[in-house]
Amino acid sequence: MNEEIVKTYGKVDVVFDTTGNPDVLSAVLPAVRPQVRVLLAGLMVKGKETWPLASDLVVARKLTIQGVLMLASQKYEGIFKLLSEGRINLEHVIYRHISLDEVNDA
Repeated sequence: MNEEIVKTYGKVDVVFDTTGNPDVLSAVLPAVRPQVRVLLAGLMVKGKETWPLASDLVVARKLTIQGVLMLASQKYEGIFKLLSEGRINLEHVIYRHISLDEVNDA
């Protein structure tokens, strides 16, 4: 995955992970630029609650890894309204679209 991202877009400036899948995190770290912030918003997948962190990569690239507290469900309505009105455009941050059947493989 990271090779495809780097080939298409170059190294990334920020990672915002909502999957909670440590395999995704391990795959994406080699694709980040130095001094990048890695934001973890997804709770870890059941059975994969630990992440074997590549600490040498984190240190060498001076990465910042930060947990992000999720929003209360009451706040989603306002965000969805802004999206539906076209006041927030997420197309430039979407890598690819997947179906619900593909979620566990993504």
